[in-house]
Amino acid sequence: MSLYTEKLDSITYKTSYDLAIDRLSSVPDAPVFREGSDTECYRSIIRKANRLGGHLKSLGLKKGDVVSFQLPNWIEAAIINLACCKLGLIVNPIVPIYRAAELEYILPHSDCRVLFVPQRFKGTDYLDMVTSIKNKLNLSCEIISVRSSTDSESAFESIIGDLSGGANDLAEGPGEAEVHENKLLLYTSGTTGRPKGVLHTHTSLARALYASALHWNVTEGQSVLMPSPVTHITGYSNALEAPFLLGTHSVLMDSWDPRQAVELIDQYQIDLTVGATPFLRELLSSACELNTKLDSLKIFACGGATVPAPVIEEANDWFSGAPVFRVYGSTEAPYISLGKPGAEGARESSRTDGQVVDYDLEIVSELSSQSGRLGDDSAEKAGEVAVRGGALFNGYWRAEEDTTSFTADGFFLTGDIARCSAGSVLTIIDRKKDLIIRGGENISASEIEEAVILMDRVKEVAVVSFPHSRLGEGVCAFVVTSDSNSLSKDEISSHMDSLRFAKQKIPEMVFCVDTLPRTVSGKIRKDVLREMASEKV
Repeated sequence: MSLYTEKLDSITYKTSYDLAIDRLSSVPDAPVFREGSDTECYRSIIRKANRLGGHLKSLGLKKGDVVSFQLPNWIEAAIINLACCKLGLIVNPIVPIYRAAELEYILPHSDCRVLFVPQRFKGTDYLDMVTSIKNKLNLSCEIISVRSSTDSESAFESIIGDLSGGANDLAEGPGEAEVHENKLLLYTSGTTGRPKGVLHTHTSLARALYASALHWNVTEGQSVLMPSPVTHITGYSNALEAPFLLGTHSVLMDSWDPRQAVELIDQYQIDLTVGATPFLRELLSSACELNTKLDSLKIFACGGATVPAPVIEEANDWFSGAPVFRVYGSTEAPYISLGKPGAEGARESSRTDGQVVDYDLEIVSELSSQSGRLGDDSAEKAGEVAVRGGALFNGYWRAEEDTTSFTADGFFLTGDIARCSAGSVLTIIDRKKDLIIRGGENISASEIEEAVILMDRVKEVAVVSFPHSRLGEGVCAFVVTSDSNSLSKDEISSHMDSLRFAKQKIPEMVFCVDTLPRTVSGKIRKDVLREMASEKV
């Protein structure tokens, strides 16, 4: 039996809305979310969620319909999430970096009924962008602007309005969702260039959170700092869901500022945070500059792109509680393996991705394509990670996308290559999937290749990652031109801008080559190209 599985099987699972109602009766004024100078307690956020839920019902939404939001880490995202949970709607967070190229695929693919966007954020007019997409594609989804400068009926603030009462309020009481039903739809970059919609149920999400809480000894009343986007599985779970399931409270950051993060950790005595390598590097640097050991910080779960062991060791030497460790998982399978904080396991936490928790694990040999479950006495071997368990996703939005993702006995093929030692300690050593993880964002190499190959002078292109000192990985393109003349980074950038791609997907390094290295069967040797890119850095 996997670690904690027996305990997790014995839990009576409830939706986060029903758990919020439970907490309302005991701690109505306890803080749940903080963002800047704003604080929401159980009483206020449930009232706002009920008001919003009443509006969504008035639009004709019914259980199982999809509601999307493309928001930063704002309290409004938590209100939307809770309202959708109340009604049994499927919530679809969309990362704020996405632009028209991504949205024109996601919105119709997800059958989105309602979309929440900022009127404006970081210089981007989201309302104008999504209105143009709606008109271009003739979409029927309702658009609701958040933090709008107008008082139109389609503004979030107008919908919430005066909380003294109103026809659109929903009565407090049990929600309409069942725990086995789908709750979350998250799009993740795939190897084919098209994102896949990952479905989670109320139970699968809760199980992942409960498992991590058991492993890390997370207790009620602890504080969580969340700079990672709530439109990612980790940010969504640990910031928007954990307060109701675990009794924690979330301090949200809509923009990463390491100095501000240090100040927030000390101000609110933050216990836990989750972030990619860039967050850790810069948090450590700022903490050293401000001469604080961040005494309250017990847990810094670090994942995403490669997490160098020296960075974790340096951070654990500086921070009082040696709180930093690696974790491994994906949108489809959250928190497959978890490290542990504290000096006792510091070396394992910096050099492995932790112990497999609440998943059955198979390591699939790349040579023989045979799989065998590893027991405690198994010899260490390398292969593709395949997992099965209660926190595993409920399949993709389009069922036909499941066919190559699972084994016949229900194991999900992660596409990651790892070694697993005795005691089920996992170490990721490579990626089978053609993904680049830039600052915690998954980027499909093939999606960029499909865009660049459209350029007139491009004969062939291969996109790979390269080591990036701040972001973990960057985007590098190797290009073979039809006229043997060079092609500049600026030319590719202008081309991808014209296709309205997110700027994070535009290659930061471009190299023109005569030929691309290939295997005997003609497959491009991306391992060779990654080595070349690394040397050029």
